[in-house]
Amino acid sequence: MSTNPATEAKAPAAQAAMPKDAAALILLRAGTYRANPETFWVRRSERLAFLGGFHAFPGGQRDATDALTRVENFVDAETAAMIACAARELFEELGVLIARGSETLTKGQRASLLDDLESGRMTFPELLNHYGLHLDANDFTFAGRWVTPPFSPRRFDTWFFLVNCPAKQEPHVAGDAELASGEWIRASDAVARWERSEVLLVPPVLHALKTLAGGITDDLIERFLSIPQAHQQPVRRIEFLPGFICFPVRTPTKPPATHTNCYIVGSSELVIIDPGSPYEEEQAALAACIDDLLNEGRKIREIILTHLHPDHVGGVNALREHLGGSVTVAAHRLTAEALDDSIRIDRFIEDEELIELKGEPRLSLRALHTPGHARGHLCF
Repeated sequence: MSTNPATEAKAPAAQAAMPKDAAALILLRAGTYRANPETFWVRRSERLAFLGGFHAFPGGQRDATDALTRVENFVDAETAAMIACAARELFEELGVLIARGSETLTKGQRASLLDDLESGRMTFPELLNHYGLHLDANDFTFAGRWVTPPFSPRRFDTWFFLVNCPAKQEPHVAGDAELASGEWIRASDAVARWERSEVLLVPPVLHALKTLAGGITDDLIERFLSIPQAHQQPVRRIEFLPGFICFPVRTPTKPPATHTNCYIVGSSELVIIDPGSPYEEEQAALAACIDDLLNEGRKIREIILTHLHPDHVGGVNALREHLGGSVTVAAHRLTAEALDDSIRIDRFIEDEELIELKGEPRLSLRALHTPGHARGHLCF
């Protein structure tokens, strides 16, 4: 199905949410082994609406006081404010204070400072000024700036900083409603846990962990910044777990939504679920992602349609043509009847059918016929 200019003109007026400024800290353990460094990650509370249950780095949203914090050796005011945001969030969440002069404070004094901050008796800049402390930009190495994809109702423009944990300070998660736990972990072990589907990670965290797993080398920061997504470019290929790729595509869906999620499932044998965009630019982006997967040695088993709505089937014909015209398209028989001749359905998927995908890990999808949203609707 090629792009229709009239359809393009009818694209929804809904706009993606504006991203809010945030900062995250990639904290390195003092004296860590350079070939396989340790970093501190946290698990977000399951109760959180945004990324609940995901593993992440400590951090959070910028507030109004961050621009008032004293930072020396900064490049510009925006960078200074984001460094202040990072330092404040690290102190609030884990009790680690990265500030010049803080080495003279005892553990009890740091706890008292944290209590002053949490109780609202002092703001972070007031606290630093009161104790004669300040931040130094040289202690915070910029490691990328990632923006939440436009399909998310909550979006952040997150600055990542690499910092060394002071030798006499031990991070701990205590009494934070947003965090369930935290621990030191070798970067390679963290990546291995993700590969075993034991943890959920967003793309910037996975990229950071894989980069650290390559060791602390002279080109470490260059490797952090080596991909466009680390420079605020859109994240398209979202792999929360191995074998489950979410690829949001812009579609003429119902506002306030702006995108439909296309899923690519499998390790070596793949199914592509709901390539829904009728827009050439989106079709080309999805095709490029699939080409990358094919170049990795993977194979396409079939395209699957969950139901008949235009924002879920708009790119099927274009993708089939891109893949040579012979790839199988599968759907429920009621979906096939409704689509008639507009999209050729080669195979019917029945209720409770098990689709087993070859590869390691071996993945299976069970089809459930769930009429309501559409007569032939399938869930997996």
